[in-house]
Amino acid sequence: MHALILAAGRGTRLGPTGVDLPKALLEVGGGPLLLRHIRLLEGAGVETVTAVVGHRADAIASAARAAELPLRAVENADYETTGSGYSLHLGLEALGERTDTDGADLIFLDADLIYGSATIAPLLGASGEGDALLVGEGREDDEEAVKVRAEDGRAVHLAKTPGDGGAFVGESVGMVRLAPAGRAALLAETRRRVSEGERRFEWEHAVAAILPSWPIRVVRAGGPFIEIDFEADLERARAEERAGRFET
Repeated sequence: MHALILAAGRGTRLGPTGVDLPKALLEVGGGPLLLRHIRLLEGAGVETVTAVVGHRADAIASAARAAELPLRAVENADYETTGSGYSLHLGLEALGERTDTDGADLIFLDADLIYGSATIAPLLGASGEGDALLVGEGREDDEEAVKVRAEDGRAVHLAKTPGDGGAFVGESVGMVRLAPAGRAALLAETRRRVSEGERRFEWEHAVAAILPSWPIRVVRAGGPFIEIDFEADLERARAEERAGRFET
């Protein structure tokens, strides 16, 4: 398995903290999220980790070097005017040029997450093989949550807006596993959007677009997670990490 971390954006809703630092370098539990991601992913069997960087790309590279953790980087120089879907596109294109990722599953994830090894174990273990979306507890009336609806174990809706069809199964954690064929299907969709001049789109938009023709299973997270969008999220993440909620 290989991993792609989407870490290009600026945390504008985090106040001064998000201006100074990329969200991947937010300190939780005595270290930056990025290094926590790398350790947890490698511990779960991921062979290489690549990050799509933009805002303060230099700081991300320095942090990885200082911790002596392997990290390959792909730059989204237009991070200010593009969305996470465009970062995903750049990452998929870059991985496609490498022979060491051929034939292996890919995990891609948002950088602004905190979770423990138990949370991601179902996705990275045998039960997550193939194309799968990690889903945690959530509420359908939560405006910030990316809502997932599924039918017969297959995702049919992935968006912040409420949807029809299937049943509500929870909130997207922000992590997806794709086999090589699924990766190719998603890359075809991002290529289509970019060729048509669309670059300000989120990765959820691209994944949602292929759901009618490409089955992606729903896998239930094995533990808690927090997506860090606001200062209150960061405070809660630090408090819950101190309480041992995210065991690594």
